[in-house]
Amino acid sequence: MKKYISIFTVALFSLLASHSVAQVTIGAQQVPNPSAVLDLQSNGTRGLLLPCVALTDTLVASPLAEHVPGMLVYNTTSSADGQVVRGVYYDDGRRWWLATAGTPAGGTDYIDFRGAVYTTTATAYTVPDDAYAVMTMAPGAVTITMPVLTAADKGRTIYIMNNNTTGTSNIFDSSIIGVGTNQNPGRGSVFIWFGDKWVSFSK
Repeated sequence: MKKYISIFTVALFSLLASHSVAQVTIGAQQVPNPSAVLDLQSNGTRGLLLPCVALTDTLVASPLAEHVPGMLVYNTTSSADGQVVRGVYYDDGRRWWLATAGTPAGGTDYIDFRGAVYTTTATAYTVPDDAYAVMTMAPGAVTITMPVLTAADKGRTIYIMNNNTTGTSNIFDSSIIGVGTNQNPGRGSVFIWFGDKWVSFSK
């Protein structure tokens, strides 16, 4: 009986100890970084192998059951329509984003051509923050509000096309550099987020 109690006690303390460790180092006998819940170490010849999946579209969670903020995967297959390519993707809870390489040497930033395509017949329209292209098809002039992004979104690009059915203009806020206030019928504009403001390079 004492032997069984001793074994049970050891097992219980081992279980409690495993649950009390909030941080873990793998690959080295050292204390984990105080800011990390998991600290991976190697001898300089190994890396982290992400879960490999086959995505079909940035707006579709599959093969996952749903979009999960912070999810990180490696996509193994490029889609025929170009919506996804081979590479590392992260999920923001609404869609997948291709992880870019950041700012290359020389200080040149990337322009980010990603997002969804929208059409609208409304005469007052706020552009969704995941938009890549918007076509207005309203029966009158459209007052357009651009999304407010963060510095981390620098380089995001949105194309807006005026295809209003009555030949009326799209009206933008005068704070947008380069577009003035009106976009003429039949014209398209490219808007690039500079980290703190939108700039248009065509009208």
